[in-house]
Formats: sequence, structure tokens, C-alpha cells
Amino acid sequence: MMPPPALKVAIPVSLSGAFRLQGRQALAGLRAWADAANRRGGVSIGGQRRPVELIWRDDHSRRDGVQQATERLITKDKADLLIGPY
Repeated sequence: MMPPPALKVAIPVSLSGAFRLQGRQALAGLRAWADAANRRGGVSIGGQRRPVELIWRDDHSRRDGVQQATERLITKDKADLLIGPY
């Protein structure tokens, strides 16, 4: 039996630019959640536990950067769940 696929959880986040402090804090919190979830065997979806794969893209603290990062997370990274930056 194959292991269940990872749940791709994604976030466009400011890792550079004016909002980098807040972005780094938001990413640190999300990483802590993903690590804790994976230590428990992942998240339960439909009675099946799936590991969490965290994906992020730097939006450079710019409105157009958020749009570009979000589009990439959806279309290229194939995120299952999109989290707002903060």
C-alpha cells in the first residue's frame, strides 16, 4: 500500500522588503504547526492521516509580488491549501 500523498499547504509571505519581520514571524509559526502536525503523523482528512508539506514564496512585501507568488503556488506548486500571509 502506498503512503498517502502529502497535503501541500502554501503561503505567499514577505521574507524581504518592508514587512519581512512580520512575514518571517508568520512563516516561523506555520513551520512550527507543520512540524507538530507531522510529528503526530500528519493531519486527518477523511479518516486518513496525511503528512504536511509546507511551501512558501517570497512576495517581497509588494502587492504585485503577492499576486505573482499566489498564482505560482496555485498553478505551478499545485497547493492543496492556501494560507493568507498574516
